Amino acid sequence: MKKIISIFLICIIIYFSLFNLCYAAQENSIENTVNNIENQNIIQEDNKVIENIISENSIINNTVNDTAVNSIENNTINNNNVVEEDNIVSEPVLMEPKIMLKSAPKILTSVPMTEAVTEDKNNQNVVEQEIIEDKEEPGVKYSSHIENIGWQSWKTDGAISGTTGKAYRIEALKIELVGIPSGSITYQTHVENVGWQNWTDEGKIAGTEGKGLRVEALRIKLNNVSDYSIAYRAHVENIGWQEWKTDGDLAGTEGKGLRIEAIQIKIIPKKSAQITYQAHVENIGWQNAVQESKTAGTTGKGLQMEALKINLINAGNASLTYQAHVENIGWQNWVNTGKEIGTTGKGLQIEALRIKISNLSNYTVYYRAHVENIGWQEWKKDGEMAGTTGKGLHIEAIEIKLVYKENSSLSTTTLKGIDVSHHNGDINWQAVKNSGIQFAIIRLGYGEDLTSQDDKKFEYNVSQCIKYGIPYGVYLYSYAINENDAVSEANHALRLLKGKNPKLGVWFDMEDADNYKANRNVTNETCIQICDKFCSILQSKGYSVGIYASCYWLEYKINDSRLDKYDKWVAQWSDKCTYKQDYSMWQYADDGIVDGISGRVDMDYLYIKK
Repeated sequence: MKKIISIFLICIIIYFSLFNLCYAAQENSIENTVNNIENQNIIQEDNKVIENIISENSIINNTVNDTAVNSIENNTINNNNVVEEDNIVSEPVLMEPKIMLKSAPKILTSVPMTEAVTEDKNNQNVVEQEIIEDKEEPGVKYSSHIENIGWQSWKTDGAISGTTGKAYRIEALKIELVGIPSGSITYQTHVENVGWQNWTDEGKIAGTEGKGLRVEALRIKLNNVSDYSIAYRAHVENIGWQEWKTDGDLAGTEGKGLRIEAIQIKIIPKKSAQITYQAHVENIGWQNAVQESKTAGTTGKGLQMEALKINLINAGNASLTYQAHVENIGWQNWVNTGKEIGTTGKGLQIEALRIKISNLSNYTVYYRAHVENIGWQEWKKDGEMAGTTGKGLHIEAIEIKLVYKENSSLSTTTLKGIDVSHHNGDINWQAVKNSGIQFAIIRLGYGEDLTSQDDKKFEYNVSQCIKYGIPYGVYLYSYAINENDAVSEANHALRLLKGKNPKLGVWFDMEDADNYKANRNVTNETCIQICDKFCSILQSKGYSVGIYASCYWLEYKINDSRLDKYDKWVAQWSDKCTYKQDYSMWQYADDGIVDGISGRVDMDYLYIKK
């Protein structure tokens, strides 16, 4: 019996020893497996980020070169080049451009990480959010809840949140301040069927979710921030991009039933310059000076303003000029900052005035007049007339303020349009107009003055734009390699323009999509001369003319003062145009979807000064 018990105990000891060995081995195996999974996830996550960055930026060997990369038009786009396939024509008849190089190649190192990472299918992006949260520079991040999309990923510092060209409404917003620990941000929205909601703050939802209600207007303010202002603007149904607003001003519309489709928000340094002004009023004399946006003069008393002085404080090199239209005198001469306009002691009323400002980067002067029998007029700017002439009505009060603008090209009315050629097929222009498109730029053709190089749909597209009242301009794709070729291309345009009136001008498409110029060693200087020759000929015939090129070409290949006198049409497929000089038009996408057009179409914004 004892022997049996001993054998049983030995078996138990052996069993537990084997169990412990197996358990340890299994634990090590699990730990190794976990480590392998974690490492694999890290590698996959890194690869995902790298793939997203490459996809977003379309890197070309990490360097910018002047050679266009050919890509075939099978809905594949590399480096913002567009393939336009057609029949190849041998010289001397030039082949139609196979590739339309519409924007410069992007460089990975020049693109902020927050813009380089592609959104995932759920519009969430952990990497982007982590980078935003680690940002130390003062800034702002924001997200929009979009019809049919839901919440988009966070955007930062002037990037577009929402959509354009899709007619989708913004239904809600979230905004957060970044890099200013002592400050805070508050905002409110005006919502369809609701009106103005209460102010909310720091990442909370303004607007509605799940109710299908559009945001029609918004206001944003910074609190406890002395060195910065908040600037924002809205892309509004049937209007397009409005002007920039700041520090609680209304963006969007009230009472018009128009949806906000996209927004941009940014932190900007607070202007140091301040405007002060002082009015001389009938029966009162000189009032105390007031600061910008305050009322100088009187309202509701029927008293005429007789003289005015305007000053700038902390303005550096900035200066004001202004003039008054005075009873029995007419327009006086322009005077400089601090000088008096109007009269004193003569009982003569000021009836109108104009104000201009110079050398104040990113700001312009706005002003409005309170006029006898009319009341407050709309705001005027940059030398426009406030008040009236020829009606004998006096100005009773005035308000003046400095308003932020991104650049002189964008402080304008913005129109949304398309540019097309025969590659877009038979276009239903009535459907295009009904979709909200406000203008079109139509291709004349390409190269020298040969009928074989006329665009096959030019006459049809022009006739349809005229029929449906769509303003149009035209463009010609250049194959010129010297000034003589440029003369022939100008004659090409003039032949097709006989009897037509392109109100939006004639545009010279200067690019090298298929390396035609590069293969013939055409220099930058020659390209500049070609542009100048073509545009000067068309201009001499009374046409408004401009140059179309990618942002890269405009900045590095044809950036010359000889071309400053011509308008610029910038091709840059991005959330924003980074071209630093003035421009009149921006081609912001090549893959727009518009009713009446089969397939993708180039999308443009046209900026018209008010």
